[in-house]
Amino acid sequence: MLRPIISTIARTCSFSALNRLSLPSKWSSSRTQLAALVLCAFVLSGADSMPQHFPEECMSGASIQEKIRRCSALINEGPHEQDTLSSLYVVRGMLYLENSFDDAAIEDFTRALEADPNNKSVYALMCITHATVGNSQPALEACSSTIKYDPDNILAYYYRSKAHADLDNAMLATHDLSTVIDRQELIVERAKANPFGPAPSAEIESGVTEFLADVFKARAVIHLQEGRYELAIADYTEAINLKPENSNFYYERGIAYRAANQLRKAIEDLSHAITLNPDFGSAYLNRALAYDEIGEVGKAAADRSKAEALKP
Repeated sequence: MLRPIISTIARTCSFSALNRLSLPSKWSSSRTQLAALVLCAFVLSGADSMPQHFPEECMSGASIQEKIRRCSALINEGPHEQDTLSSLYVVRGMLYLENSFDDAAIEDFTRALEADPNNKSVYALMCITHATVGNSQPALEACSSTIKYDPDNILAYYYRSKAHADLDNAMLATHDLSTVIDRQELIVERAKANPFGPAPSAEIESGVTEFLADVFKARAVIHLQEGRYELAIADYTEAINLKPENSNFYYERGIAYRAANQLRKAIEDLSHAITLNPDFGSAYLNRALAYDEIGEVGKAAADRSKAEALKP
């Protein structure tokens, strides 16, 4: 499942970059969000690693299929300069992503790097794509390559942490997420300095806030799974401070409080989650468990009934 960071970072890093592919500003699908994020990997890779040519000819068209057809025709026309051919493969790869042809997209990104070995920002595209579609080991390798040439690439650390977590390496996943938190100002700097033109300041602030909330939440999940309940609670609190309207953060901190046997605080958080989302069936069910554990069986029974009524 695609994480919330996809839409927020895509918005933050470059409006005009997305417009180059005619992607909508209001995301119509998770595939559009993914294609947008992959394009933004260029932006967050820094201007020095950006290709100097973007093929305008295959960035316009009535449909994704038409854009792919135009890119393919240009590729087949050849011969091309290295950076031109690499850019053609990158753009077609992003179009394949939006059309759910993940393997074809990855193949095109690989070809882009083969066409122009100096275009190391392609590693960032492969890092995000592999991580998002669940190819954990290739994601780990591509993200590590990205970090090797660009140690300040925040998205590479974020998505490498996902790969580490998927490969059951909680310590390394936590380390990468901590690196993102420690270097959070870099995403603002790159969003403002990206070569396609700066995003609006309000969107940068909003995007970074949502991004950081997601990072704290991701680290909290690992702490919770590893039994580090107080650290999990602290990270969920940071996420809540950034996004106090997010019912899931209160729900998950409530789970952490219950795991730490702080039952009254668990009930308080689960109640707040229900206030924000009255149809939150899992919150009712977990609050019922907490009520049971403090001996308030009547309230527990009422919450179970409510949870049962909310089942689809």
